[in-house]
Amino acid sequence: MPLGHAIQSFWTGPAKALPDTMGAAFAKGGIDAVLTALMSGDGKGRLSPFGKDLMDDVVPMVEKSFKVSKKPEDRAIAGLSMGGGQTLNVALNRPEMFRYVAIMSGAVTGKADEIYSKFFADPAAANKYFKLFWTGVGKDDALTGPGDRAFDEMLTRRGITHTFRLTDGRHEWTVWRHHLNELAPLLFK
Repeated sequence: MPLGHAIQSFWTGPAKALPDTMGAAFAKGGIDAVLTALMSGDGKGRLSPFGKDLMDDVVPMVEKSFKVSKKPEDRAIAGLSMGGGQTLNVALNRPEMFRYVAIMSGAVTGKADEIYSKFFADPAAANKYFKLFWTGVGKDDALTGPGDRAFDEMLTRRGITHTFRLTDGRHEWTVWRHHLNELAPLLFK
C-alpha cells in the first residue's frame, strides 16, 4: 500500500516547487478534468506517475523481497477514492497482470472509454482479462458519486462485465467497510 502521491517529499520533507496540476485541471475543465488527471495523469490513458512507481518500483521490489506469486490469477488491485482512479489506471494499462479489480468510491469518470480507448476498443477481449471487476459508491457521495454512476453506465453501455453497488452513505469509511465486507470473499475464487 504505497502512498498515492508519487512526488518527492510529499509530507515527508522539504517540498519541491511543483506545478499545481489538479488546480490547473480544474480551472481548465472542472471536476471531470480533475478526475481525468487523477485517473491517468495525462488524459491519454498512459500510466500515471503513481502507476509507474507502483509497476516499475513497488511490484518488482515486493517480488524480489518476498515469496509471492507472479500469476495474474493470484493478483488483485483495489483502491478507494483517489486510489480507485489510480487502480483503474493501472488495471487498464496492465490488464494482463491482474484478474481482480475493485474500486470503492473511485475518482473515475464516464469518459474512461475515451481516455482508455485501446482497452475499450474490444469489449469481448476486455471481458476476458478480469474475473471480477467491482465498483461501489454511497448514494449520497457528492464527491465521486456522479463520476462513479457515469462510469457504471459507460461500462454497461460498452458491454463490460462488472458489478456495481450503490449503497447507503457518503464518501466515508462506513460505506467502504461494507463494500470491503462484500468484496473480500469474492477475491481469488
